[in-house]
Amino acid sequence: SDLWRMLLCAVAVLLVAIEGGYYARRYLAMLPKDEVVAHTDYASLLAQDRALFRVAPLGRMTINYGWAAAQGLQLVAGYDPYSLRHYGSYFDLMTLGHLGPDEPRPWFDVDQLTRVDLLEALNVKYLVAPQRLQLPDDRFELVSELIDQPRFTFYDGLSKAPVFVYRHRHPHGRAFWVREVIGVQSDAAVLRTLQQQPLDESAVVQLTAAGRLRSRPSQGDR
Repeated sequence: SDLWRMLLCAVAVLLVAIEGGYYARRYLAMLPKDEVVAHTDYASLLAQDRALFRVAPLGRMTINYGWAAAQGLQLVAGYDPYSLRHYGSYFDLMTLGHLGPDEPRPWFDVDQLTRVDLLEALNVKYLVAPQRLQLPDDRFELVSELIDQPRFTFYDGLSKAPVFVYRHRHPHGRAFWVREVIGVQSDAAVLRTLQQQPLDESAVVQLTAAGRLRSRPSQGDR
Protein backbone atom coordinates (compact mmCIF):
# COMPACT_ATOMS: atom_id res chain seq x y z
CA SER A 1 0.00 0.00 0.00
CA ASP A 2 0.99 3.64 -0.19
CA LEU A 3 1.51 3.74 3.58
CA TRP A 4 4.02 0.93 3.52
CA ARG A 5 5.88 2.48 0.60
CA MET A 6 6.12 5.78 2.51
CA LEU A 7 7.39 3.97 5.61
CA LEU A 8 10.01 2.11 3.59
CA CYS A 9 11.17 5.36 1.99
CA ALA A 10 11.39 7.03 5.40
CA VAL A 11 13.41 4.11 6.80
CA ALA A 12 15.76 4.21 3.78
CA VAL A 13 16.32 7.96 4.21
CA LEU A 14 16.95 7.47 7.92
CA LEU A 15 19.50 4.73 7.27
CA VAL A 16 21.33 6.91 4.74
CA ALA A 17 21.41 9.79 7.25
CA ILE A 18 22.75 7.52 9.99
CA GLU A 19 25.41 6.14 7.65
CA GLY A 20 26.43 9.67 6.58
CA GLY A 21 26.73 10.80 10.19
CA TYR A 22 28.84 7.75 11.03
CA TYR A 23 31.33 8.37 8.22
CA ALA A 24 31.41 12.11 8.89
CA ARG A 25 32.39 11.53 12.52
CA ARG A 26 34.87 8.88 11.47
CA TYR A 27 36.72 10.88 8.83
CA LEU A 28 36.14 14.54 9.79
CA ALA A 29 37.48 15.89 13.06
CA MET A 30 36.55 19.32 14.39
CA LEU A 31 39.49 21.02 16.08
CA PRO A 32 39.64 24.24 18.13
CA LYS A 33 40.48 27.28 16.02
CA ASP A 34 43.71 27.91 17.92
CA GLU A 35 45.01 24.50 16.85
CA VAL A 36 44.38 25.16 13.17
CA VAL A 37 45.07 28.87 12.63
CA ALA A 38 48.61 29.97 13.36
CA HIS A 39 49.16 32.75 15.88
CA THR A 40 50.87 35.75 14.27
CA ASP A 41 52.25 38.91 15.81
CA TYR A 42 50.94 41.05 12.96
CA ALA A 43 47.35 39.89 13.63
CA SER A 44 47.76 40.78 17.32
CA LEU A 45 49.16 44.18 16.33
CA LEU A 46 46.31 44.98 13.94
CA ALA A 47 43.71 43.78 16.47
CA GLN A 48 44.71 46.72 18.68
CA ASP A 49 43.33 49.13 16.06
CA ARG A 50 39.58 49.31 16.71
CA ALA A 51 38.80 51.26 13.52
CA LEU A 52 37.18 49.74 10.43
CA PHE A 53 39.88 49.14 7.85
CA ARG A 54 41.16 46.73 5.25
CA VAL A 55 44.57 45.12 4.84
CA ALA A 56 46.61 44.59 1.67
CA PRO A 57 49.11 41.73 1.87
CA LEU A 58 51.98 41.97 -0.61
CA GLY A 59 52.39 38.57 -2.21
CA ARG A 60 50.20 35.48 -1.98
CA MET A 61 52.17 33.83 0.84
CA THR A 62 52.57 36.77 3.23
CA ILE A 63 49.17 36.24 4.87
CA ASN A 64 47.46 32.93 4.30
CA TYR A 65 44.09 33.89 2.82
CA GLY A 66 42.40 31.08 4.73
CA TRP A 67 43.59 32.53 8.06
CA ALA A 68 42.23 36.04 7.49
CA ALA A 69 38.69 35.61 8.83
CA ALA A 70 39.84 33.74 11.94
CA GLN A 71 42.40 36.48 12.60
CA GLY A 72 39.80 39.22 12.17
CA LEU A 73 41.44 40.66 9.04
CA GLN A 74 39.60 42.07 6.05
CA LEU A 75 41.84 41.62 3.01
CA VAL A 76 41.51 43.21 -0.41
CA ALA A 77 43.35 40.21 -1.88
CA GLY A 78 42.41 36.56 -1.74
CA TYR A 79 40.98 33.54 -3.49
CA ASP A 80 37.43 33.96 -4.75
CA PRO A 81 36.22 32.40 -8.03
CA TYR A 82 32.99 34.41 -7.77
CA SER A 83 34.50 37.91 -7.73
CA LEU A 84 32.94 40.27 -10.26
CA ARG A 85 34.78 41.19 -13.45
CA HIS A 86 34.60 44.86 -12.37
CA TYR A 87 36.81 44.12 -9.37
CA GLY A 88 39.27 42.24 -11.55
CA SER A 89 39.62 45.27 -13.83
CA TYR A 90 39.99 47.58 -10.82
CA PHE A 91 42.63 45.23 -9.39
CA ASP A 92 44.58 45.29 -12.67
CA LEU A 93 44.66 49.09 -12.68
CA MET A 94 45.70 49.16 -9.02
CA THR A 95 48.51 46.62 -9.33
CA LEU A 96 49.65 46.78 -12.96
CA GLY A 97 48.57 50.26 -14.01
CA HIS A 98 46.75 48.86 -17.06
CA LEU A 99 44.04 46.34 -17.86
CA GLY A 100 44.95 42.67 -18.08
CA PRO A 101 43.20 39.92 -20.06
CA ASP A 102 39.41 39.96 -19.76
CA GLU A 103 39.01 36.48 -18.33
CA PRO A 104 37.73 34.82 -15.15
CA ARG A 105 40.23 34.57 -12.35
CA PRO A 106 40.17 32.94 -8.90
CA TRP A 107 43.24 34.65 -7.41
CA PHE A 108 43.62 38.32 -6.51
CA ASP A 109 47.22 38.92 -5.43
CA VAL A 110 48.90 42.27 -4.75
CA ASP A 111 52.27 41.35 -6.24
CA GLN A 112 53.04 44.99 -7.03
CA LEU A 113 51.41 48.34 -6.39
CA THR A 114 51.19 50.95 -9.16
CA ARG A 115 48.16 53.07 -8.20
CA VAL A 116 48.23 54.00 -4.50
CA ASP A 117 45.11 56.13 -4.97
CA LEU A 118 43.07 53.07 -5.98
CA LEU A 119 44.36 51.22 -2.93
CA GLU A 120 43.31 54.11 -0.70
CA ALA A 121 39.81 54.14 -2.17
CA LEU A 122 39.40 50.56 -0.87
CA ASN A 123 39.99 51.82 2.69
CA VAL A 124 43.33 50.04 3.04
CA LYS A 125 45.00 51.24 6.21
CA TYR A 126 47.76 48.63 6.52
CA LEU A 127 50.18 47.02 4.10
CA VAL A 128 51.78 43.76 5.21
CA ALA A 129 54.86 42.84 3.20
CA PRO A 130 57.61 40.20 3.27
CA GLN A 131 60.32 42.84 2.72
CA ARG A 132 60.87 46.57 3.09
CA LEU A 133 58.98 48.70 0.59
CA GLN A 134 59.72 51.99 -1.11
CA LEU A 135 56.54 53.91 -0.29
CA PRO A 136 55.74 57.65 -0.21
CA ASP A 137 56.72 58.91 3.26
CA ASP A 138 53.81 61.32 3.29
CA ARG A 139 51.35 58.42 2.97
CA PHE A 140 52.82 55.38 4.72
CA GLU A 141 54.96 54.72 7.76
CA LEU A 142 56.66 51.52 8.93
CA VAL A 143 55.09 50.63 12.28
CA SER A 144 56.58 47.21 12.94
CA GLU A 145 59.24 44.82 11.70
CA LEU A 146 58.41 41.31 12.88
CA ILE A 147 60.64 38.26 12.62
CA ASP A 148 59.82 34.55 12.39
CA GLN A 149 56.17 34.94 11.45
CA PRO A 150 54.29 31.76 10.46
CA ARG A 151 53.75 31.47 6.72
CA PHE A 152 52.15 28.70 4.72
CA THR A 153 53.65 28.02 1.31
CA PHE A 154 52.12 25.68 -1.26
CA TYR A 155 54.01 22.39 -1.67
CA ASP A 156 56.33 23.40 1.17
CA GLY A 157 54.11 23.71 4.22
CA LEU A 158 54.49 25.89 7.28
CA SER A 159 57.61 28.00 7.56
CA LYS A 160 58.67 31.29 9.13
CA ALA A 161 59.65 34.58 7.54
CA PRO A 162 59.93 38.28 8.45
CA VAL A 163 56.95 40.59 8.00
CA PHE A 164 56.91 44.38 7.67
CA VAL A 165 53.73 46.26 8.62
CA TYR A 166 53.09 49.70 7.11
CA ARG A 167 50.29 52.03 8.20
CA HIS A 168 48.60 54.69 6.09
CA ARG A 169 49.07 58.08 7.71
CA HIS A 170 45.70 59.48 6.54
CA PRO A 171 43.33 56.63 5.58
CA HIS A 172 40.13 57.60 3.80
CA GLY A 173 37.80 55.46 5.88
CA ARG A 174 34.78 53.50 4.73
CA ALA A 175 33.10 56.69 3.46
CA PHE A 176 34.83 59.93 2.50
CA TRP A 177 34.16 63.22 0.76
CA VAL A 178 35.40 63.99 -2.74
CA ARG A 179 35.69 67.33 -4.46
CA GLU A 180 34.56 66.09 -7.86
CA VAL A 181 32.22 63.39 -9.20
CA ILE A 182 32.95 62.37 -12.79
CA GLY A 183 29.87 60.92 -14.47
CA VAL A 184 30.26 58.54 -17.40
CA GLN A 185 27.72 56.42 -19.27
CA SER A 186 29.27 52.97 -19.78
CA ASP A 187 31.54 50.38 -18.19
CA ALA A 188 34.20 51.03 -20.80
CA ALA A 189 34.09 54.76 -20.06
CA VAL A 190 34.52 54.05 -16.34
CA LEU A 191 37.71 52.08 -17.03
CA ARG A 192 39.07 54.68 -19.45
CA THR A 193 38.47 57.43 -16.91
CA LEU A 194 40.04 55.43 -14.08
CA GLN A 195 43.15 54.94 -16.18
CA GLN A 196 43.49 58.69 -16.69
CA GLN A 197 42.05 60.18 -13.49
CA PRO A 198 43.61 59.91 -10.02
CA LEU A 199 41.07 59.19 -7.30
CA ASP A 200 42.75 61.30 -4.61
CA GLU A 201 39.83 63.72 -4.48
CA SER A 202 37.57 62.40 -7.23
CA ALA A 203 35.04 59.63 -7.79
CA VAL A 204 34.00 58.02 -11.07
CA VAL A 205 30.31 57.10 -11.22
CA GLN A 206 28.26 55.54 -14.01
CA LEU A 207 25.31 57.84 -14.64
CA THR A 208 22.65 58.28 -17.29
CA ALA A 209 24.25 61.58 -18.30
CA ALA A 210 27.96 62.23 -18.60
CA GLY A 211 29.53 65.26 -16.98
CA ARG A 212 31.37 66.57 -13.97
CA LEU A 213 29.84 67.60 -10.68
CA ARG A 214 32.09 69.78 -8.54
CA SER A 215 31.46 70.65 -4.93
CA ARG A 216 31.54 74.28 -3.88
CA PRO A 217 33.04 74.44 -0.39
CA SER A 218 31.83 77.23 1.80
CA GLN A 219 33.76 79.07 4.48
CA GLY A 220 32.25 76.99 7.29
CA ASP A 221 33.09 73.57 5.79
CA ARG A 222 35.57 71.35 7.56
